[in-house]
Parts: sequence; C-alpha cells; structure tokens
Amino acid sequence: MSFIFIPNINAHEANIIDGKNNKSLKINECDGFYYGYHKYYDNYHFHQVEWNQESKQWDIKEPEVIFPTNPCTEKTNKQSTVKFHSCVDGDTVKLILNKEIITTRLLAVDTPELNSQNESVKSLAMKARDFTCETLKNAKKITIEYDEKSDKLDKYNRHLIWLFTDKGLIQESLVRNSYAKVAYLYNRYKYTPLLQVQEEIAANHKQGVWKFTEEELSGKAKAEKELTEIEIIEKLIYIILVIVFSIIAIKQRVKQK
Repeated sequence: MSFIFIPNINAHEANIIDGKNNKSLKINECDGFYYGYHKYYDNYHFHQVEWNQESKQWDIKEPEVIFPTNPCTEKTNKQSTVKFHSCVDGDTVKLILNKEIITTRLLAVDTPELNSQNESVKSLAMKARDFTCETLKNAKKITIEYDEKSDKLDKYNRHLIWLFTDKGLIQESLVRNSYAKVAYLYNRYKYTPLLQVQEEIAANHKQGVWKFTEEELSGKAKAEKELTEIEIIEKLIYIILVIVFSIIAIKQRVKQK
C-alpha cells in the first residue's frame, strides 16, 4: 500500500464521495479503519475518514494521508487473522496463528523495559504492557501483517509484525498515547510515516516516554551498578588470596630472622 502525506490539510477541499451518508457503500471499512475517495485534478484517491456526528458527514482524518489505491483491497490479501494468547510487555505479545502459539515483536516501535531500575520508567513500562493487553483482550478481531521490507523473524525468533485490531493499528495507538517511540527502522517500512507523524504530535505534549532521556528509557542512566553474585565471589577470592600471601610473606621474614 502506498500513501502520500499532505503537509497542508487545506491543500484540497473536495468532498468525499457520498460523504453525507454514513452507510454509503462507497465508504470502505476494514480492520476498524474507514476510507473514502474523491476526485482531485481528474484523479481519484482515498483518505482515511471518520464520521462526524455533528455535521453528519465523513471528515478526512488528520494527519491527512493520500492513498492512490483502495487500502482495504490490499489489506485483504496480506493480513492474517490471529487470536490473543498473552502479553510479554508493551511491544511483545504471544498470539495464536493457525493453532500455533507464536511470539511477536511489534515493528518500528519501542516501549519502556519492565526490568528498568528506574521506578518511574518501570511504572510506564507496566502501563504500556497493560494498554497493549487490554486492547487485545477487548478486540473483536485481531490481524497481523508482515512487512515486505522487513525480515519475518528477528534473532530471538520473534515474528516481526504490524498488529491490527478492529480499533486500528496497535503501533499507532502506542505512539499516539506516548507509550512508545518510533524505533528500529532498518528500512522504509510500510506504516512508519504514519507513526512518525503521530510521534511528532505526541512529543510536543512531553508525556509518557517523552518525560525521560534515552539513557533512562534504555536502563543506562547513571546509577550505581549492582554487583552480581559472581562479582562478589571474585572479590572475596581476591581478598582471601591477598591475606594468604601476606601471611606467607610474614612467616618467611620471621624464619629469616
């Protein structure tokens, strides 16, 4: 699916075809998204739209995006329906695909780590996990989509996916609500432009992940490192050896006298 972002929302004002009918057959619905089309400079293109109850018409959803072709037609052939199994964290979930439990990693986003030593970051990580879990638990339909420009699996054997519910794209919701930042962009993935627009808007509110530095979110904030059991044992052995050699040296000096 290709799309183009319009920097100026007022770039064109032609009405969406049948925009005053909320049951129009010319408004397409798929996976919780609605799309309408209209003619602009002798060419038809699609927009994501939402019903405005007050004006009784379909409004183009901001940020405004142009889809040269019908997104619903393309989605039908590329998405697989799955069932929710369990959550690992905000960006990692277990799903059931064809009766098999698979671990999936959401493409292009990163939520805070649950094992962070920063209590505020850890609290946000739990909120991000709960948000993802509750969204999936309450979803009427869940679908996944692999990106043609991404590996199917990562080094941990997790499926790299775009995750949709009947409410929309999970990645977009996480970024929009400041539970995640756009990250790990190793190629021009399909929906990252949409995420980047949402990220720019979310960053301005300075909430959620935007209240912390990158070091704090990654767990590398300046804090005293806790010694592991191995490090403690190594230090004890070193101290014991120093004491033993010191005793031996003292005994040798006494004998020489």
